Amino acid sequence: MNAREITSSPDYKFERTTKTGVKIYIRPLTPEMVSTISADSPDRAFLNKGDQPYFLVPIRDDKIVELTKDERAELAGVMVERMIAGDPELRKYLREDGKAR
Repeated sequence: MNAREITSSPDYKFERTTKTGVKIYIRPLTPEMVSTISADSPDRAFLNKGDQPYFLVPIRDDKIVELTKDERAELAGVMVERMIAGDPELRKYLREDGKAR
Protein backbone atom coordinates (compact mmCIF):
# COMPACT_ATOMS: atom_id res chain seq x y z
CA MET A 1 0.00 0.00 0.00
CA ASN A 2 1.03 3.58 -0.45
CA ALA A 3 0.39 6.53 1.85
CA ARG A 4 -2.76 7.64 0.04
CA GLU A 5 -4.29 4.16 0.30
CA ILE A 6 -3.51 4.02 4.01
CA THR A 7 -4.94 7.44 4.82
CA SER A 8 -8.16 6.66 2.94
CA SER A 9 -8.56 3.07 4.19
CA PRO A 10 -11.20 2.40 6.85
CA ASP A 11 -8.85 -0.29 8.23
CA TYR A 12 -6.33 2.35 9.37
CA LYS A 13 -7.15 4.83 12.13
CA PHE A 14 -5.40 8.18 12.42
CA GLU A 15 -3.70 8.10 15.83
CA ARG A 16 -2.00 11.52 16.04
CA THR A 17 0.53 13.89 14.53
CA THR A 18 3.99 14.00 16.11
CA LYS A 19 5.72 17.25 17.07
CA THR A 20 7.67 17.07 13.80
CA GLY A 21 4.55 16.66 11.65
CA VAL A 22 4.54 12.90 11.07
CA LYS A 23 1.00 11.52 10.97
CA ILE A 24 0.66 8.13 12.62
CA TYR A 25 -1.87 5.60 11.36
CA ILE A 26 -2.68 2.37 13.20
CA ARG A 27 -4.32 -0.80 11.93
CA PRO A 28 -5.28 -3.40 14.56
CA LEU A 29 -4.49 -6.98 13.58
CA THR A 30 -5.57 -10.36 14.83
CA PRO A 31 -2.98 -13.02 15.66
CA GLU A 32 -4.33 -14.95 12.67
CA MET A 33 -3.60 -12.00 10.37
CA VAL A 34 -0.08 -11.72 11.75
CA SER A 35 0.57 -15.40 11.10
CA THR A 36 -0.09 -14.85 7.37
CA ILE A 37 2.63 -12.17 7.02
CA SER A 38 5.71 -13.85 5.60
CA ALA A 39 9.07 -13.37 7.30
CA ASP A 40 10.46 -11.49 4.29
CA SER A 41 7.43 -9.23 3.83
CA PRO A 42 8.17 -5.48 3.77
CA ASP A 43 5.05 -5.10 5.93
CA ARG A 44 7.05 -6.47 8.87
CA ALA A 45 8.73 -3.05 9.17
CA PHE A 46 5.37 -1.67 10.39
CA LEU A 47 4.32 -4.64 12.52
CA ASN A 48 4.10 -4.34 16.29
CA LYS A 49 3.49 -7.69 17.95
CA GLY A 50 2.09 -8.52 21.34
CA ASP A 51 -1.29 -9.36 22.80
CA GLN A 52 -2.88 -6.77 20.54
CA PRO A 53 -0.77 -6.65 17.35
CA TYR A 54 -1.04 -3.75 14.93
CA PHE A 55 0.55 -2.01 11.98
CA LEU A 56 1.92 1.44 12.73
CA VAL A 57 2.56 3.53 9.63
CA PRO A 58 4.25 6.98 9.80
CA ILE A 59 3.32 9.39 6.99
CA ARG A 60 4.75 12.81 6.15
CA ASP A 61 4.00 14.87 3.04
CA ASP A 62 1.87 12.03 1.63
CA LYS A 63 4.76 9.54 1.84
CA ILE A 64 5.48 6.64 4.17
CA VAL A 65 8.64 7.65 6.01
CA GLU A 66 11.28 6.24 8.29
CA LEU A 67 11.30 7.89 11.70
CA THR A 68 14.30 9.70 13.15
CA LYS A 69 15.66 8.73 16.56
CA ASP A 70 13.75 11.59 18.24
CA GLU A 71 10.54 10.68 16.42
CA ARG A 72 10.91 7.04 17.50
CA ALA A 73 11.35 8.19 21.11
CA GLU A 74 8.24 10.37 20.90
CA LEU A 75 6.32 7.51 19.33
CA ALA A 76 7.47 5.12 22.06
CA GLY A 77 5.74 7.42 24.54
CA VAL A 78 2.59 7.34 22.42
CA MET A 79 2.67 3.55 22.33
CA VAL A 80 3.07 3.35 26.11
CA GLU A 81 0.01 5.60 26.45
CA ARG A 82 -1.85 3.30 24.06
CA MET A 83 -0.79 0.22 26.03
CA ILE A 84 -1.96 1.78 29.31
CA ALA A 85 -5.28 2.85 27.79
CA GLY A 86 -5.93 -0.70 26.58
CA ASP A 87 -5.09 -2.42 29.87
CA PRO A 88 -7.57 -1.83 32.73
CA GLU A 89 -5.34 -3.64 35.24
CA LEU A 90 -2.37 -1.45 34.39
CA ARG A 91 -4.52 1.70 34.64
CA LYS A 92 -5.55 0.67 38.17
CA TYR A 93 -1.89 0.27 39.09
CA LEU A 94 -0.89 3.73 37.86
CA ARG A 95 -1.76 7.07 39.40
CA GLU A 96 -3.18 9.88 37.30
CA ASP A 97 0.32 11.26 36.70
CA GLY A 98 1.41 7.92 35.18
CA LYS A 99 3.57 6.84 38.11
CA ALA A 100 3.12 3.62 40.07
CA ARG A 101 1.04 3.77 43.21
